[in-house]
Amino acid sequence: LYCTSILVNPTIRNNFIGTAQSVCSGTAPATLFGSIPTGAVGTVNYKWLFSTTGPTDGFTDAPGINNGRDYTQPALTQVTWFSWQATIGGVTVFSSPIQISITQGPALTQQPAATGQSLCQGGSFSPLTVASSETGVTYQWYSNSSASNSGGSPISGETDPGYVPTSALPGTTYYNATITGSNGCISFSSVSGAINVFSGLLITGSPSKSAVNVCRNPPLSAINVSANGLG
Repeated sequence: LYCTSILVNPTIRNNFIGTAQSVCSGTAPATLFGSIPTGAVGTVNYKWLFSTTGPTDGFTDAPGINNGRDYTQPALTQVTWFSWQATIGGVTVFSSPIQISITQGPALTQQPAATGQSLCQGGSFSPLTVASSETGVTYQWYSNSSASNSGGSPISGETDPGYVPTSALPGTTYYNATITGSNGCISFSSVSGAINVFSGLLITGSPSKSAVNVCRNPPLSAINVSANGLG
């Protein structure tokens, strides 16, 4: 009488990681919530994987914390597929991948001028202009002390394609605009050239108003005017 042992690996079931999503470029998708796999005994070890190649190849370890049942992915700018591998009791299975599609913001056909402008306080700058070929878009202008199109402050009420920089205060400022499409996705314009506002001159010394009597053709004292400021 001969006995033969046959090892049968358990079938892992309930191996799902959510449904496909579509997000605007540069934003993070919603957290992926994995199910609780069943069918085997033991602790479940997870590893999240991603691919920008396709749903069947190119998968590698997902960035960030990728060993939990749920996964929060970073902002995405291209179509990405996610999957996980779940290991229980020595058995490893892979979930079906889900796709995160990317929707772009409006295409820009005109950017703010990269050439800077310089004026004294109270002068009139040439307008900065952005444009999009798409309809139904909205605009918002931003000011920034750095030459960057991120981290600026929105300018209240400036929601037209064109914006004339203010010359009220001295200093150097950069400007850019955001363009929001009808799908809710946002595009960022490039940053403008430096907009320089120089302070006006403050007269600190004026010529004397006192009359001076001199003979004909004598050497005369200089008449002086002093001022502080840039301009």
